[in-house]
Amino acid sequence: KKHKKQTMVRLNAFAAEVMHKDLIQLTADDRRRQYLAKRGLTPEIIKTFKIGITPDSWDHLYNYLVRNHWPLNVATELGLVKKKDSGGYYDIYRNRLMFPIYSHLGDCIGFGGRTLGDDKAKYINSPESELFHKGQIFYGLNETAKYIRSQDQVIVVEGYMDFLALYAEGIKNVVAVLGTALTPQHAKLLKRYTKNVLVLFDGDASGKLAAERSLSVLLAEDLLPRIVVIPQGKDPDDFIKSKGKDEFLQFMNTSQDLFLHVFHQQFKNYSGQPSEKVKILKYIAPILKLVNDRTLQRLYVEEIADTLQQNVKWVYDYLNSQPREIKPGPINRVLTQEPSKSVYTPKSHFNLSRVPRAELYLVNMALMKESYLKKLTEEDLLKQFSSQQVKNFIEKLSELYRQKSNDFDKLTALVASEVEPSSAIT
Repeated sequence: KKHKKQTMVRLNAFAAEVMHKDLIQLTADDRRRQYLAKRGLTPEIIKTFKIGITPDSWDHLYNYLVRNHWPLNVATELGLVKKKDSGGYYDIYRNRLMFPIYSHLGDCIGFGGRTLGDDKAKYINSPESELFHKGQIFYGLNETAKYIRSQDQVIVVEGYMDFLALYAEGIKNVVAVLGTALTPQHAKLLKRYTKNVLVLFDGDASGKLAAERSLSVLLAEDLLPRIVVIPQGKDPDDFIKSKGKDEFLQFMNTSQDLFLHVFHQQFKNYSGQPSEKVKILKYIAPILKLVNDRTLQRLYVEEIADTLQQNVKWVYDYLNSQPREIKPGPINRVLTQEPSKSVYTPKSHFNLSRVPRAELYLVNMALMKESYLKKLTEEDLLKQFSSQQVKNFIEKLSELYRQKSNDFDKLTALVASEVEPSSAIT
């Protein structure tokens, strides 16, 4: 098994070298070279991160692999080529800008490919394998770890281009997630280098949800997360190119505590009713329980009490009555109730026992808040979830809601009853 992994790493490194050479051999007037210049990818950046291209060919890389006697079954597992039904193989990455992905130890473990044409799949990542797990990897960490340690802070962005835009401007304590939300494995990896995490996601609805989801994950590892709110419709790449490094750094100084940011986001359409105060406290309390630093937790409690115009004891009384783990109420309540009589009979079961805790929390929010369910489905945010079970669960809930939106509470209880008892959320 160890030998196979070594072969996979070496094969990836070979493919990365082929792709990189194909890029640096482009002439200055080549449209692909011009595109790279337009995106701010300088020769130095291209060299440092071994950025490459693949031509619009079905067998370019395949021919290199055959000539150099690489095992095609391994190349297939790595997602570089695919076997044809009629025999032979073809390249997966065609007419794409290629970003080799390295582990924090410097091994080439996968690729991300951005289309240079009109392919509907804008980005393609390597498939999951024993070598590549995108929920455990940061793009660029192998190059930026030393800067993260020296500055005792990491900036987390959402994609390759955001990462490269910041790095090119000399902001090098940065990493990028690979088209997925932050996971517990990500948080554990960051903890090796710093406790101070600055989340810098896009200003659209998807970016805001990703930032909110990251809070529980980061707090659970005793990290100290902050957020910079990018203007609506912008991403870090756009912002730094239009404003310049100095203004960008000034903007970074406006960062907010991520916990307080998420807390204050709950006050849209707030009118001060007692029921609203309880609802907000119920939402924020499970997250607050993840804060192990008692001094920091006390400061958060004081902010919550002050904002809700209650005393600190009111917050602590509720907090102390709750378990530390995030246990979304509606699902657990349904598991202990008698099944409801209804024309809708559950047919399938959802096993949520291995779902990331932060995603379970969002499932709970969709069950408790009608507006939250609408937001998840109408703004196409399901793609942000890493768990297919969660996606299926939310889609089922959304489907039934569209059919009978006049009784949200009953529908959520019915769908929640499909969760297998063995996967009660803890």
